[in-house]
Amino acid sequence: MKTKIFYIIISLIFTIKQTNAQTLVISPTSYTAEDEITLRFDVTGSPMAGEDPAYLWLWSNAGNCLTNGTSFQNSNDANQLTKISANIWEFKFTGTVAFGKSPAELQWFGCLVKTKDGSKQTIDFKPYNFDPLVFLETQFRSFPAKVSQNDVVTLNFNQSVADNPDAARMTPQSISIKAIDEHNVIINVEKTGLPIKNSGNKTFSYSFIPTQLFATGGTKIVKLEYVFVGKGYDATGKPVEVRTSVAELTLLDLE
Repeated sequence: MKTKIFYIIISLIFTIKQTNAQTLVISPTSYTAEDEITLRFDVTGSPMAGEDPAYLWLWSNAGNCLTNGTSFQNSNDANQLTKISANIWEFKFTGTVAFGKSPAELQWFGCLVKTKDGSKQTIDFKPYNFDPLVFLETQFRSFPAKVSQNDVVTLNFNQSVADNPDAARMTPQSISIKAIDEHNVIINVEKTGLPIKNSGNKTFSYSFIPTQLFATGGTKIVKLEYVFVGKGYDATGKPVEVRTSVAELTLLDLE
Protein backbone atom coordinates (compact mmCIF):
# COMPACT_ATOMS: atom_id res chain seq x y z
CA MET A 1 0.00 0.00 0.00
CA LYS A 2 2.83 2.39 0.93
CA THR A 3 4.57 1.58 -2.35
CA LYS A 4 1.40 2.38 -4.30
CA ILE A 5 0.97 5.72 -2.51
CA PHE A 6 4.62 6.55 -3.20
CA TYR A 7 4.20 6.01 -6.94
CA ILE A 8 0.98 8.05 -6.96
CA ILE A 9 2.82 10.97 -5.32
CA ILE A 10 5.72 10.71 -7.78
CA SER A 11 3.24 10.63 -10.66
CA LEU A 12 1.46 13.73 -9.37
CA ILE A 13 4.75 15.63 -8.99
CA PHE A 14 5.75 14.69 -12.53
CA THR A 15 2.33 15.77 -13.85
CA ILE A 16 2.58 19.14 -12.08
CA LYS A 17 6.04 19.73 -13.54
CA GLN A 18 4.79 18.87 -17.01
CA THR A 19 1.72 21.08 -16.59
CA ASN A 20 3.86 24.04 -15.52
CA ALA A 21 6.34 23.57 -18.34
CA GLN A 22 7.31 26.83 -20.02
CA THR A 23 10.06 26.34 -22.53
CA LEU A 24 12.14 28.40 -24.93
CA VAL A 25 14.11 26.93 -27.81
CA ILE A 26 16.64 29.22 -29.51
CA SER A 27 18.06 28.62 -32.96
CA PRO A 28 20.79 28.62 -33.95
CA THR A 29 22.22 27.32 -30.70
CA SER A 30 25.18 29.70 -30.91
CA TYR A 31 24.94 33.23 -32.25
CA THR A 32 26.49 36.67 -32.15
CA ALA A 33 24.68 39.98 -31.81
CA GLU A 34 24.77 40.29 -35.61
CA ASP A 35 23.02 36.97 -36.31
CA GLU A 36 19.29 36.50 -36.77
CA ILE A 37 17.90 34.53 -33.83
CA THR A 38 14.66 32.55 -33.77
CA LEU A 39 12.87 32.21 -30.43
CA ARG A 40 10.23 29.48 -30.12
CA PHE A 41 8.15 29.47 -26.95
CA ASP A 42 5.86 26.81 -25.52
CA VAL A 43 3.67 28.61 -22.98
CA THR A 44 1.77 25.49 -21.91
CA GLY A 45 1.04 25.57 -18.18
CA SER A 46 1.77 29.28 -17.86
CA PRO A 47 -0.72 32.15 -17.41
CA MET A 48 -0.28 32.73 -21.16
CA ALA A 49 -1.70 29.32 -22.08
CA GLY A 50 -4.66 29.84 -24.39
CA GLU A 51 -4.02 33.59 -24.75
CA ASP A 52 -4.05 35.07 -28.24
CA PRO A 53 -2.39 37.30 -29.40
CA ALA A 54 0.91 37.16 -27.55
CA TYR A 55 3.75 39.66 -27.40
CA LEU A 56 7.48 39.50 -26.73
CA TRP A 57 9.12 41.68 -24.07
CA LEU A 58 12.85 41.70 -24.80
CA TRP A 59 15.74 43.25 -22.90
CA SER A 60 19.53 43.04 -22.67
CA ASN A 61 22.47 44.15 -20.58
CA ALA A 62 22.48 47.32 -22.73
CA GLY A 63 18.78 48.19 -22.37
CA ASN A 64 15.33 47.29 -23.65
CA CYS A 65 14.40 46.31 -27.19
CA LEU A 66 13.58 49.42 -29.23
CA THR A 67 10.21 47.97 -30.29
CA ASN A 68 8.98 46.72 -26.90
CA GLY A 69 6.45 49.51 -26.59
CA THR A 70 5.90 52.66 -24.57
CA SER A 71 5.44 50.66 -21.36
CA PHE A 72 5.02 47.10 -20.11
CA GLN A 73 1.27 47.74 -20.13
CA ASN A 74 1.25 48.70 -23.83
CA SER A 75 3.28 46.41 -26.10
CA ASN A 76 4.16 47.54 -29.61
CA ASP A 77 2.53 45.53 -32.40
CA ALA A 78 6.00 45.08 -33.90
CA ASN A 79 6.67 42.62 -31.06
CA GLN A 80 3.59 40.49 -31.66
CA LEU A 81 4.57 36.83 -31.84
CA THR A 82 3.80 34.51 -34.74
CA LYS A 83 1.48 31.68 -33.73
CA ILE A 84 2.78 28.27 -34.81
CA SER A 85 0.14 26.15 -33.07
CA ALA A 86 -1.77 26.10 -29.79
CA ASN A 87 0.50 27.67 -27.12
CA ILE A 88 3.51 27.64 -29.48
CA TRP A 89 4.81 31.06 -30.52
CA GLU A 90 7.79 32.30 -32.52
CA PHE A 91 9.75 35.53 -32.95
CA LYS A 92 12.88 36.46 -34.91
CA PHE A 93 15.31 39.26 -34.19
CA THR A 94 18.90 40.44 -34.61
CA GLY A 95 20.58 41.85 -31.52
CA THR A 96 22.19 44.93 -33.05
CA VAL A 97 18.93 45.90 -34.77
CA ALA A 98 16.62 45.10 -31.85
CA PHE A 99 18.65 47.08 -29.30
CA GLY A 100 20.34 49.65 -31.54
CA LYS A 101 23.72 48.79 -30.05
CA SER A 102 27.05 47.62 -31.44
CA PRO A 103 28.08 43.97 -30.98
CA ALA A 104 30.71 45.05 -28.45
CA GLU A 105 27.99 46.57 -26.23
CA LEU A 106 25.75 43.48 -26.20
CA GLN A 107 26.58 40.62 -23.82
CA TRP A 108 23.26 38.87 -23.13
CA PHE A 109 19.49 39.13 -23.55
CA GLY A 110 16.39 38.07 -21.65
CA CYS A 111 12.74 37.82 -22.66
CA LEU A 112 9.23 36.81 -21.69
CA VAL A 113 5.87 36.33 -23.39
CA LYS A 114 2.97 38.55 -22.33
CA THR A 115 -0.43 39.92 -23.22
CA LYS A 116 -0.48 43.36 -24.81
CA ASP A 117 -1.51 45.02 -21.54
CA GLY A 118 0.90 42.97 -19.41
CA SER A 119 -1.87 41.48 -17.28
CA LYS A 120 -0.52 37.97 -17.96
CA GLN A 121 3.00 36.76 -18.65
CA THR A 122 5.35 33.80 -18.60
CA ILE A 123 8.42 33.43 -16.44
CA ASP A 124 11.54 35.42 -17.35
CA PHE A 125 13.78 33.54 -19.75
CA LYS A 126 17.33 34.79 -19.05
CA PRO A 127 20.17 35.31 -19.48
CA TYR A 128 21.20 34.09 -22.92
CA ASN A 129 24.70 35.12 -23.95
CA PHE A 130 25.75 36.50 -27.31
CA ASP A 131 28.96 34.96 -28.63
CA PRO A 132 31.72 37.54 -29.07
CA LEU A 133 32.57 38.51 -32.62
CA VAL A 134 35.90 37.44 -34.05
CA PHE A 135 36.78 40.74 -35.66
CA LEU A 136 38.84 40.72 -38.84
CA GLU A 137 39.97 43.95 -40.45
CA THR A 138 38.39 44.35 -43.89
CA GLN A 139 38.58 47.10 -46.49
CA PHE A 140 34.83 47.77 -46.41
CA ARG A 141 32.38 47.31 -43.55
CA SER A 142 28.83 48.43 -42.87
CA PHE A 143 27.21 49.09 -39.51
CA PRO A 144 24.95 47.50 -38.69
CA ALA A 145 25.94 44.50 -40.79
CA LYS A 146 22.28 43.68 -41.46
CA VAL A 147 20.14 46.64 -42.43
CA SER A 148 17.03 47.54 -44.43
CA GLN A 149 16.43 50.42 -46.83
CA ASN A 150 14.75 52.45 -44.07
CA ASP A 151 17.51 52.13 -41.47
CA VAL A 152 20.49 54.34 -40.76
CA VAL A 153 23.59 52.66 -42.16
CA THR A 154 27.25 53.64 -41.94
CA LEU A 155 29.61 52.60 -44.74
CA ASN A 156 33.24 52.36 -43.66
CA PHE A 157 36.51 52.28 -45.61
CA ASN A 158 39.60 50.99 -43.80
CA GLN A 159 42.48 52.40 -45.82
CA SER A 160 45.09 50.36 -43.95
CA VAL A 161 43.85 47.19 -45.69
CA ALA A 162 43.03 48.72 -49.09
CA ASP A 163 43.28 46.18 -51.90
CA ASN A 164 45.32 48.39 -54.25
CA PRO A 165 48.36 50.63 -53.60
CA ASP A 166 46.80 53.77 -55.09
CA ALA A 167 43.80 53.59 -52.74
CA ALA A 168 46.16 52.89 -49.84
CA ARG A 169 48.12 56.10 -50.55
CA MET A 170 45.32 58.48 -51.59
CA THR A 171 43.69 61.15 -49.45
CA PRO A 172 40.04 59.98 -49.18
CA GLN A 173 37.56 62.81 -49.77
CA SER A 174 34.12 61.49 -50.75
CA ILE A 175 31.94 58.50 -51.53
CA SER A 176 29.77 57.65 -54.55
CA ILE A 177 26.73 55.41 -54.03
CA LYS A 178 24.30 53.64 -56.36
CA ALA A 179 20.94 52.20 -55.30
CA ILE A 180 19.99 49.02 -57.18
CA ASP A 181 16.55 47.41 -57.52
CA GLU A 182 15.63 43.73 -57.81
CA HIS A 183 16.19 43.84 -61.59
CA ASN A 184 19.73 45.15 -61.10
CA VAL A 185 18.68 48.58 -62.40
CA ILE A 186 19.93 51.83 -60.86
CA ILE A 187 17.24 53.69 -58.90
CA ASN A 188 17.16 57.47 -59.29
CA VAL A 189 20.78 58.50 -60.05
CA GLU A 190 24.19 57.73 -58.61
CA LYS A 191 25.00 60.05 -55.72
CA THR A 192 28.54 61.38 -56.06
CA GLY A 193 30.79 63.69 -54.08
CA LEU A 194 29.19 62.84 -50.74
CA PRO A 195 31.52 64.12 -48.00
CA ILE A 196 32.98 61.47 -45.73
CA LYS A 197 34.06 61.56 -42.10
CA ASN A 198 37.61 60.82 -40.99
CA SER A 199 37.04 58.49 -38.04
CA GLY A 200 40.75 58.12 -37.26
CA ASN A 201 43.16 55.20 -37.65
CA LYS A 202 42.86 55.51 -41.46
CA THR A 203 39.13 54.75 -41.31
CA PHE A 204 36.62 56.87 -43.24
CA SER A 205 32.84 56.66 -43.12
CA TYR A 206 29.51 57.98 -44.40
CA SER A 207 26.13 57.57 -42.65
CA PHE A 208 22.70 57.86 -44.27
CA ILE A 209 19.23 56.35 -44.72
CA PRO A 210 18.92 54.84 -48.22
CA THR A 211 15.29 55.86 -48.80
CA GLN A 212 16.12 59.44 -47.80
CA LEU A 213 19.23 59.69 -49.94
CA PHE A 214 17.51 58.30 -53.04
CA ALA A 215 14.14 59.26 -54.55
CA THR A 216 12.86 55.71 -55.01
CA GLY A 217 9.32 56.41 -56.22
CA GLY A 218 8.21 53.38 -54.24
CA THR A 219 10.77 51.03 -55.79
CA LYS A 220 12.48 48.80 -53.23
CA ILE A 221 16.24 49.15 -52.87
CA VAL A 222 17.76 45.68 -52.63
CA LYS A 223 21.44 46.54 -52.95
CA LEU A 224 23.90 49.42 -52.64
CA GLU A 225 27.09 49.73 -54.68
CA TYR A 226 29.66 52.24 -53.53
CA VAL A 227 33.24 53.46 -53.96
CA PHE A 228 35.35 55.81 -51.88
CA VAL A 229 37.05 58.54 -53.89
CA GLY A 230 40.16 60.55 -53.08
CA LYS A 231 43.12 62.49 -54.40
CA GLY A 232 46.39 60.90 -55.37
CA TYR A 233 49.36 61.67 -57.61
CA ASP A 234 50.66 60.08 -60.78
CA ALA A 235 54.30 59.29 -61.57
CA THR A 236 54.95 62.91 -62.57
CA GLY A 237 53.47 64.30 -59.36
CA LYS A 238 50.28 65.49 -61.05
CA PRO A 239 47.10 65.26 -58.89
CA VAL A 240 44.70 62.53 -60.05
CA GLU A 241 41.40 61.10 -58.85
CA VAL A 242 41.73 57.71 -57.17
CA ARG A 243 38.87 55.30 -56.54
CA THR A 244 38.65 52.17 -54.44
CA SER A 245 37.26 48.95 -55.84
CA VAL A 246 33.45 48.68 -55.86
CA ALA A 247 31.82 47.43 -52.67
CA GLU A 248 28.31 46.02 -52.34
CA LEU A 249 25.82 45.88 -49.49
CA THR A 250 22.66 43.77 -49.78
CA LEU A 251 19.70 45.27 -47.93
CA LEU A 252 17.34 43.01 -46.02
CA ASP A 253 13.57 43.19 -46.10
CA LEU A 254 12.98 43.94 -42.39
CA GLU A 255 9.63 45.69 -42.80
